Amino acid sequence: MTKLLTSFTVSLDTMKAVETIIECATEILDADRVSLFIYDPQTEELVCNVSKDVRGFRVPSDRGVVGAIFNGGNKVLNVADAYDFDSFNPEVDQKSGYRTKNILGGPVVDSKNNTIAVLQACNKKSAESFDSQDEELMRGIAAQAGIALQNSQLYEDEKHARALNTSLLEV
Repeated sequence: MTKLLTSFTVSLDTMKAVETIIECATEILDADRVSLFIYDPQTEELVCNVSKDVRGFRVPSDRGVVGAIFNGGNKVLNVADAYDFDSFNPEVDQKSGYRTKNILGGPVVDSKNNTIAVLQACNKKSAESFDSQDEELMRGIAAQAGIALQNSQLYEDEKHARALNTSLLEV
């Protein structure tokens, strides 16, 4: 597991890091699917960047299961039956034709402990639902995801600053 987790802290390309996070989390948690919702502070929405069926899907940061996780402090949320959970919005299932049974989600935080994303796993493949061991795994994966996202963002900011400096020097 350590090898898998450290593999996604190496990439400095944000989309590659996100895809690797999803791939590793899916395997480690034995989930049917995993999605990463990155917070957009300009719109106060969580944006699903990578998932099997849904890309670019936006949800207000105070709505749905991901909103509950985003605003729930540094807590992992384990929902045994999605349709019995008050915050669950079946609209995504209806649009995609997917059936969410159970959900495990965790906040992804930066070095200042600000929540910057939500990692959500759906439908445990080898059991009826996720368990306490999966919750611990989610905490570890989300922590590594926070490092990976922050590192890639710092790298992208540095690239942008260098490009700006280069263009100013050419003037």
